[in-house]
Amino acid sequence: GNWTTWQALYSRMHVTLLRGESSSVPSLKGCGGLCMFSYRAYVLLKLLGDDSFDIIHFQDNTGVGFFPILARHQGIDFPRTAMCVGAHGPHFWERLANQFYIDDVHNLEAGILEQRAAALSDYLISPSSYMLGWMTGQGWTLPRHTYVQQNLLPWIPSLQQNTTPGWQHLVDLIFDNQDHTNQSPTAPPSRGGSTNVREVVFFGRLEKRKGLITFWDA
Repeated sequence: GNWTTWQALYSRMHVTLLRGESSSVPSLKGCGGLCMFSYRAYVLLKLLGDDSFDIIHFQDNTGVGFFPILARHQGIDFPRTAMCVGAHGPHFWERLANQFYIDDVHNLEAGILEQRAAALSDYLISPSSYMLGWMTGQGWTLPRHTYVQQNLLPWIPSLQQNTTPGWQHLVDLIFDNQDHTNQSPTAPPSRGGSTNVREVVFFGRLEKRKGLITFWDA
């Protein structure tokens, strides 16, 4: 849907969506590409009001939070705002996991912005200790307040209203709707037996690190 549709949807959940026009942000000398994305984020947050946010949460990838986080660290702006970075998958990690070369200056730019944004943030939160370990192994400086917080599955009652058989099975698995009364544990399938599998579905992004090549080879 359009912007109004999304605003109305989130408004029903008591969430206000604000949109800034990036075209109104003046250029910054010597700053382009990913650097400019972060600078636009800084200017737009200033226009929305630098004292109106309790927490600003940035993604780690491409370092979009670098300038806002730097401004708070230097005492220039956002004095009462906690800056948080979510460590899900930095650009270098993606490149290495997909076995791509670091063959463009923008790869280096992304790496610097991501690392500095994480190091200067008030909080760094990752859904896994693996990612924090990867960052440390790559020489990242992590802030004092660094935590692992697993992603949560929201409770969405409307999901249970879909009666499609395949969907209902998924909902049963998610919400544990099955009756376990007087049930004995299900025996594992025999290694020598066979199952009637008619379709195998790959559910994931179409890239190597998601196991696409392994799926094809199988």
